[in-house]
Amino acid sequence: SAVEFESGTTSIDASVGVGELVITVPEGVALEIDAHAGAGEVDILGETDDGFDVDRTLTVAGATSDAPLLQLEADVGFGAVEVRRG
Repeated sequence: SAVEFESGTTSIDASVGVGELVITVPEGVALEIDAHAGAGEVDILGETDDGFDVDRTLTVAGATSDAPLLQLEADVGFGAVEVRRG
């Protein structure tokens, strides 16, 4: 949540080996999300999958046609990935 988004694309890779990775993205930003959990749970904007080798991708349009785009790669070895708006 501490990233300032300018126009255009911002790419972020976030990962943890064991534990919980929680990413809060601002309202209105367009999203391209690729999330993975080796074992655990992936929750992207309220849509949850769990188990082993869980992969989820999601593309969400921004609030406007020129909204900034966040390309996010989020990975956890054992635990949970949560991407939420806030």
